[in-house]
Amino acid sequence: GALLPRKSGASNLPMSSPPAIPFQAPPDSTMSQDVTVDMGNLRPFVNLDDAVPGETTKVKLSGLCVPTGVTLIVGGGYHGKSTLLRTIAAGVYNKVPGDGREFCVSVQDAVSVRAEDGRYVNNCNVSAFISNLPTLPGIKQLETSHFSSREASGSTSQAANVSEAIEMGASALLVDE
Repeated sequence: GALLPRKSGASNLPMSSPPAIPFQAPPDSTMSQDVTVDMGNLRPFVNLDDAVPGETTKVKLSGLCVPTGVTLIVGGGYHGKSTLLRTIAAGVYNKVPGDGREFCVSVQDAVSVRAEDGRYVNNCNVSAFISNLPTLPGIKQLETSHFSSREASGSTSQAANVSEAIEMGASALLVDE
């Protein structure tokens, strides 16, 4: 299985096993699948016993395939939900062999969205999420279909992040809490 946890918050190196537990897709899950991947010129650098018979560059990988649609990752505290989500987010990048996540791949337009207190937002349509923003007495109601702020709150910044990601064509939104 893939070693998803990192050595520390400041490191991209995988955590040693033990204590890290290699990720394994539940064998009885409908999301567990076998996939044949053509590794091309990278095949000599990947140590896998799952070579496809008669093929020099193809390997068979077994693991978790997250389907198109809404998928929730749930569990108790310190059970690896955020680690799995960060791994899915890192799946848009190439990784070096030995990273522990080299076979964790995502659609290339997957985007992590989160709240960013204090971020600048300019002319963003957040009306799908926010219809009424508080204003001071005598001040005109803010238009959420053309929202701008020099210091957006957590909720308005997250709404703007989601709207911007959709506008840019993201096919996967990764949201952690």
